[in-house]
Amino acid sequence: GTMLGDYVQENNIGQVVDPYDVADIKRVFSQMIDGRVNLSQIADNLTAMCARQTSWDDDFAQVEAFLKQ
Repeated sequence: GTMLGDYVQENNIGQVVDPYDVADIKRVFSQMIDGRVNLSQIADNLTAMCARQTSWDDDFAQVEAFLKQ
């Protein structure tokens, strides 16, 4: 796998598929259709991850404030 694929799987924020393998793509879609993939959980995990993210400006402001102390 790739580092991105590993990250997606470890954090359950999506599905990983080999983009060059039609059978693998079909497998993932079949799992979603059959309900073997909890799309609601994936959506919740993505929402939580996005809520924790900060921008470069926010990060820089924190560093700048620390340096001014």
